[in-house]
Amino acid sequence: MAGRVIIRMAAVVALALGVVGCGRQPQVPAAAPATSAAGRCPVTIGNGDGPPGENPSASYFGNGALWTVLPDDGIDRGGTPEPDGSTSQKYPWWTVGTEGGLTIEGRRLDAAAPSPLRARTNQGWPETPFAEVRGGRFWSSAVYFPTGGCWQVTGRVGATSLTFVVLMPD
Repeated sequence: MAGRVIIRMAAVVALALGVVGCGRQPQVPAAAPATSAAGRCPVTIGNGDGPPGENPSASYFGNGALWTVLPDDGIDRGGTPEPDGSTSQKYPWWTVGTEGGLTIEGRRLDAAAPSPLRARTNQGWPETPFAEVRGGRFWSSAVYFPTGGCWQVTGRVGATSLTFVVLMPD
């Protein structure tokens, strides 16, 4: 009798594991490039290197002097459609120990763009809580992508720069 119970329990466990295993989707590595209609786009994934004093997040991308936040999978599905046909997206920027204002430039990697990437930034407000970090400044920015596609974006403050690649869906 006990043998039948053990066999039935083993069958139930095997069936349950089989059902769970069938429902699992293959996992794509976080660093795998996303694919756009125009080809491969080597998107940048956050490195978790965030500005000092901020709560940890895997979405932070930085180099120890300049930081921003990236979409978790490198594909920027958000954004606001603009009257000129572009899509704007907000990117926050933090810096410590740099001099100068923030400039942002970019280029499309997978095709020619009909117009250049544009960006608008504030003055690097020292009034934010981040200003409590010695030498810290924060900028909010709006980056205007003229088309979908694979875009390389570079932020610069003085001699410090930070570059990432993001896919903007068409």
